[in-house]
Amino acid sequence: MKSNNLHRRQTRRSLAHTFTICGLIALIEAPSYAQVSLSTLHSFASTNFEMPRGNLIEGPDGTIYGTAAGGPQASGMVFKITNGIYSTFIVFDPRIAANPQFGLTLGTDGNFYGTTPPNGGIDGGDVYKLTPAGQMTLVYRFVVTQHSNDTQHGWQPACSLVDGGDGYLYGTTEAGGEGIDGRGTVFKVTPAGDLVTLHTFQNPSAGGEVPIAGLTIRGWSRSTPSMRRRAAR
Repeated sequence: MKSNNLHRRQTRRSLAHTFTICGLIALIEAPSYAQVSLSTLHSFASTNFEMPRGNLIEGPDGTIYGTAAGGPQASGMVFKITNGIYSTFIVFDPRIAANPQFGLTLGTDGNFYGTTPPNGGIDGGDVYKLTPAGQMTLVYRFVVTQHSNDTQHGWQPACSLVDGGDGYLYGTTEAGGEGIDGRGTVFKVTPAGDLVTLHTFQNPSAGGEVPIAGLTIRGWSRSTPSMRRRAAR
């Protein structure tokens, strides 16, 4: 079974992984490589069609956060796990964003950022910000035009975001871009909503098309708050 590793905790004596798999959150603890145990932290309720999406992430306070589709209002939710206790953090408001398909990113400003898919009409997907206090705001909305492949900044974000450590969040879209042959983009956006298209995929035989994964930043340990904390330990 394929899992999405989301959190890794290491001490001198043990190694622990928390991950989502097949509708549950599980913890693997290994005091040694010869002793491995797995425990279920939470099973998602099928009555609300809850399904975890994307990777988990550790917040500044050590709490683990993740996203799930479905939920009480069928619009998606962000959950958290504090000292092994699961709880709903926020329920998505469809007027801002809905139905997350990917996990959160912790920005250098201490806020969480994420993307959601198209939500009907001209809404081509959204970038949102979530504060540690649970306040969600819209950062940027991709717009679908009549000629969707000619949407300058692309649409249908295709990944979790990456904090570049330079004031920008980086990501990809599966569709649109500059020109009538746009087949996805690479973009960067500020927390204030200023978005720049860095690249448009146009030629399948030369440069590829329809990216369906996120980006990796060279020197990752220096570009994300959680990794910087661990590197300093």
